Amino acid sequence: MTEKEIRSLKKADLLTIFEEQKKELEFLKSEREKIRQKLKNKDILLDQPGNLMEAAMEINEIFRNAQEESEQSLAHIKSMEERQKQELQVKENGIIKRCELKKKETREVCASMLEETKQKCDRMEQETREKCALMEEKSIAEVEKRWKDISEKLGAFYETYQGLKELIDAKGEEQSGSV
Repeated sequence: MTEKEIRSLKKADLLTIFEEQKKELEFLKSEREKIRQKLKNKDILLDQPGNLMEAAMEINEIFRNAQEESEQSLAHIKSMEERQKQELQVKENGIIKRCELKKKETREVCASMLEETKQKCDRMEQETREKCALMEEKSIAEVEKRWKDISEKLGAFYETYQGLKELIDAKGEEQSGSV
C-alpha cells in the first residue's frame, strides 16, 4: 500500500491491518524459535560423537526393519499371486471339463438328430415311392380303361363304317345295274 492509501483508511481498518501484522510477526518469531531449537539440537548431536553413532545405528536399524518388512510384503504378494494362479488354473480346468462335456453332449444330440432326420427322410422317401407306385397303377388303369373305351368306340365306328360302306356299295351296284 502507498502512503496515500494508508492515510485514506479509517481507524478501524488501520487497527485491523495492525492486528494482522502483529499476528504475522508473532507467528514468524515462533517459527524462528523452532528453527533455532532444531539447530541447537543438531549442534548437540554433532558435538557428541556417541550420539551421532547412535543416531546412525538407529537409522541403520530403521532401514534394516524397512527392508525386512518390504521383503515380507513381497513374499506375501508372491504367495498371493501363486495362490491366485492355482485358483485360476483350477477354475480354468473346470471350465475346460465343462466345455468338453458340453461338446460331447452336443455331438450326441446332433448325432441323434441326424439319425432321426435320416429315418424321417427314409420314411418320407418310402411313402413317396408308394404314392408314386399307386399313382402309376391308377394312371395305367386309367390309360387302359380309356384305351378300351376308345378301342370299343373305334370298333363300333368301324362296324358302322363297314355297314355304311356295304350299303353304299349295294346302292351303287343297284344304280349301276338300273342304268
